[in-house]
Amino acid sequence: MRHMGYLAIVLICLTACSPANTDTSPPEDNPEPASAPAQVSALPAHNLNGVDLDQPLTLLGTEPFWSVTTSSSGIVFKRPDEADITLSAAPFTVTADTAELRHDELTIALTAATCSDGMSDRAYPLTAQVTYKGKVMQGCAAPTTDLQLNRP
Repeated sequence: MRHMGYLAIVLICLTACSPANTDTSPPEDNPEPASAPAQVSALPAHNLNGVDLDQPLTLLGTEPFWSVTTSSSGIVFKRPDEADITLSAAPFTVTADTAELRHDELTIALTAATCSDGMSDRAYPLTAQVTYKGKVMQGCAAPTTDLQLNRP
């Protein structure tokens, strides 16, 4: 019986002294789950106050009346009794609450602030300032599709 006691002690010691299982690979019948996909921002890179600046925009001003449309095909600046000015497309440079587009003698500055054109009850998501040849004009801006959908 004594031999059995010694045998039990030896087995306990051998078990306690044996190296731990260092294989950290998952068992083949239970593979690790695939890593979650990287989070993709829901907002476009050129976004200001919820407006995607890479989509067509319409800027409008009164006193004097003027408009600017931006799209991938270009920029068109219109004023009554003046020839339209058409420029090539250019991207906006966006900061936290402003966006700016500079093109030759035309600069467009947008601010993330609700705007009223003063002539309707329409609220625009952006305030606009257009400077052309040193003349500064104030107005509002919105995605062109929003303005087309809300026409009276």
